[in-house]
Amino acid sequence: MDDSEFRTRAFSNPLDDEDDFRAAVDAHPDRRRLIDELTALESGLHQVMQSVKVPDGLHKKLYAHGRPATSALRKRTSFLLAASLVVTAGFGLSLVQARPSAQDIAFHDSLIEHLHHEAPRYRDASEIQWQQVENVLQAAGAILHANNEILALHLTFANHCGLGMEAQRGAHIVAQGEFGPVSIIFIRNTPVSGNVKLRDNRFKGRIMPLGEGNMAVIGEKKESLGRYEKLLRENFEWSI
Repeated sequence: MDDSEFRTRAFSNPLDDEDDFRAAVDAHPDRRRLIDELTALESGLHQVMQSVKVPDGLHKKLYAHGRPATSALRKRTSFLLAASLVVTAGFGLSLVQARPSAQDIAFHDSLIEHLHHEAPRYRDASEIQWQQVENVLQAAGAILHANNEILALHLTFANHCGLGMEAQRGAHIVAQGEFGPVSIIFIRNTPVSGNVKLRDNRFKGRIMPLGEGNMAVIGEKKESLGRYEKLLRENFEWSI
């Protein structure tokens, strides 16, 4: 079983007890860790949902809400119901976001492969001209507004990026971070369903939906990437 099929089935049902799936789990430590994380998430969600109790007498209060009642009682009843719905919806949303779609996983895997393939090409830490970066972004249908903070990034690499698919237009630029290169990828394809955390032995980062496409910010394990994400989001847009 290849990694793409395994991850699709793992996120779909980490408790899958089919022989081929269990054998795939036992074959690789990384797969075992992923299953342990997903199983723990399932268990935690179940416990939390079980702990969300409907307040005693709520159904009577809701029934009474249809008859004349004091303003205070109506407000309190509405608040309790709203609170219960918010809690339930919040945990439901967490569960959905914790499980990328099969399409998200396929995109993630293609991105990982691309990163490892391209890594030797941006070992040189010499800064490149902004015009080179701008040309690559323009070809990808992207605009990065060159304010002082953007121009202060030590950009060392810029190239077109389609992740092996001609229909996809993307840009791969690299900044020199504190612990090594930081890859910044903009690609105009179907946005991921939610932030997708990168799972790789070397790199860390995540893929984020960005308007009509996606942005990925990826670096070495010790790199702090939050500032890059914020800066890029605030200064990026897709061109028409």
